[in-house]
Amino acid sequence: MTKPVVGSMTAMRHLNTTLVLTTLRAAPGPVRVSALMRETGLSRPTVEALVDSLGGQGWVEASEGRPQSGRRSPGRPARTYAFNARAGWVLGVDVGAHKVSACRADLRGRPAAWARRAVTPATPAADRLSAARAAVDDVMAGAADAPVLAASLATPGAVVPHRQRVLLAPALPGWDEVDFGAWAAGFLDCPLDIDNDANLAVLAEQAVGVARDRADVVFVLLGERLGAGITTGGRLLRGQDGAAGEIGYTRLPPHVRPPAGYGPLEAHVNAHAIVAMVEAELARPEVPADSPLRRRFAAGGPGDRLPALAASARDGDPAALRVLRTLCGRLAQGIAPMLLVLNPELLVLGGGVSSIGDVLRAPLSAALAEQVLFPPELELSALGDRAVVLGAVHAALARFEDTILAEITA
Repeated sequence: MTKPVVGSMTAMRHLNTTLVLTTLRAAPGPVRVSALMRETGLSRPTVEALVDSLGGQGWVEASEGRPQSGRRSPGRPARTYAFNARAGWVLGVDVGAHKVSACRADLRGRPAAWARRAVTPATPAADRLSAARAAVDDVMAGAADAPVLAASLATPGAVVPHRQRVLLAPALPGWDEVDFGAWAAGFLDCPLDIDNDANLAVLAEQAVGVARDRADVVFVLLGERLGAGITTGGRLLRGQDGAAGEIGYTRLPPHVRPPAGYGPLEAHVNAHAIVAMVEAELARPEVPADSPLRRRFAAGGPGDRLPALAASARDGDPAALRVLRTLCGRLAQGIAPMLLVLNPELLVLGGGVSSIGDVLRAPLSAALAEQVLFPPELELSALGDRAVVLGAVHAALARFEDTILAEITA
């Protein structure tokens, strides 16, 4: 008889525990031991021992099963087992120029609490961090029954991989000087990962948005700022300096000079540029005084500009449609080099500008067809302004799966 290799039984138990726990986690509901045996290929004694052990650690919940329909049993119904998705929490935080938001989710990524705090582009870094801490406190209120096992923070700018530092973030003053690890250590019992906001938004789209089951995706995050999150072969592309996707800095013809702190393309297509396009369009003498776009712009405030443009375009107002063609032409020209290099299957447009809605589809598709050999399929994000914070949640969930889950089953 061959003598077992030292450590082989420990390794086998680890493998079997991982198999049972991941099977339970993937199941849509409670399952019986017989189903676990079938899915894992393990024996009944092995499965029963593992679910009892995991139950004692709080990772598995047991309950009395219900009798199967049409069958009479003289004994008690078989017990069922389920992964305890509330044995811990994952935390996502989105820090932007105008808002800070947080989301607490269970270990299947299902949101349990949301919070938001307002900030401004001029908010100092220390006050922005205070707003982020307050948003975290809001979502964690009443959740002390289980620990935060993984946390992720989304931020504009280039994030240096593995250093947890922001290399460049002109939208947030002093942000490149923040030590996020030291800040988080003051109130979190788990490490904090940080990443670029567009990077995390594309992860959200692949997890719960319009990019599910897509491997080669470009997510364009366009609002006041412009950036892109890119996945190739299902893997996030960050680049050597964490600056992959910083398409706002694409150079345009010399006559286009951006304001300080903005990239050339960014300043050419962002929310401020769109308002300027509308104002230029309304200054044309041929635009009638009763134009829907003119009426809506005159009646609304600064926050109503993009909705006014969208509503007017849906009404078929020629002035609004011309603005959208101009915008989409500029955007297509700026992102075409990236699309030619990457050849993605799907382009997702998110951020504040995507709120203009479906009236963007036709002009952007037409403009891309003139610039790109094989235009990707185009979708608008359905996650709205929660795309980034949901991406942070799913990044934290991936951290749990890759590290904490492995420790659980060791």
